[in-house]
Amino acid sequence: YAAGDLLLGISVENTKVNPVLVHDPTTFDFVTKTDDIDNEAMEALKKAFTEVKYTLNPNVTTRNSLNDYYSALVSQVATSGSVGKSILDAQKVTVSGIRDAREQIVGVSQDEELQFMIQFQNAFNANSRYINVVSEMLDHLLRTLGG
Repeated sequence: YAAGDLLLGISVENTKVNPVLVHDPTTFDFVTKTDDIDNEAMEALKKAFTEVKYTLNPNVTTRNSLNDYYSALVSQVATSGSVGKSILDAQKVTVSGIRDAREQIVGVSQDEELQFMIQFQNAFNANSRYINVVSEMLDHLLRTLGG
């Protein structure tokens, strides 16, 4: 992120910590090489926190101080999370409604289907016994009369 390039905005992709500070955090001090207090560094840091130049979004022209920028960022993340949760809840309600409507149209109840299967099985068994009785009766008649 180049200083003054406000069109890009600040993002995770274009923000990084100085590798020297990462390697040796003690190098971040406000003392000059002659052990004097470095007022210029303190003023630059103060200016970075108070200067109104940061934008949260390239499409938003409102500029913020660093403190206001982070407050707006946290607020935006919280709002996005809340909106996302609301959308998720609405989708769950929609899915539940569609599932209920589908069940009403399809109307298949496993208990009811099992009950019908048992009824049909009992009817099949009864018909099978009836056919066996008729077959035995015809066989008996043919043997008795035929022979």
